[in-house]
Amino acid sequence: MYPNLRAEIARKGVTATAIADALGITKGTLSLKMQGKSAFTVPEAKAIKKLLDADVTIDELFDTVEG
Repeated sequence: MYPNLRAEIARKGVTATAIADALGITKGTLSLKMQGKSAFTVPEAKAIKKLLDADVTIDELFDTVEG
């Protein structure tokens, strides 16, 4: 789930711990969100985009379609 987000995280070398800490959630909660078992909130999505300094829109970053 979230292939563009996963790719951007890998490109930037940001850890799950850093993302979870920035969002004020546990790594377990982040894992559930990354798997699509729980939803990201709009403020969380904005915070992740800012943390990653992503040059794409939130819609593109959080797209769930592979390829």
